Amino acid sequence: MTSHDLAETVADDSEPVARLTASDVFDADHTFLDAEQIAEATGVNVVTVRKWISDGQLGSAKLGRRRVVRRAELYRFIDSLFDDA
Repeated sequence: MTSHDLAETVADDSEPVARLTASDVFDADHTFLDAEQIAEATGVNVVTVRKWISDGQLGSAKLGRRRVVRRAELYRFIDSLFDDA
């Protein structure tokens, strides 16, 4: 999905956004992830993901009406968990 495709999907509320499986989340073609996708991929509750975002531990941005996280930011965050261990 290109950024142009993503913008069209976000702008067109009549077209549902497909849910991703955990294996899809780590596919290089998916640049942005929402809290639900991150929760599913990491096995934590969506409330936990939203807390990471609100605490500033996981960087995010508003894209239309959605709050999204770059895939690279998720990798950075996961790596930081290993650095702290």
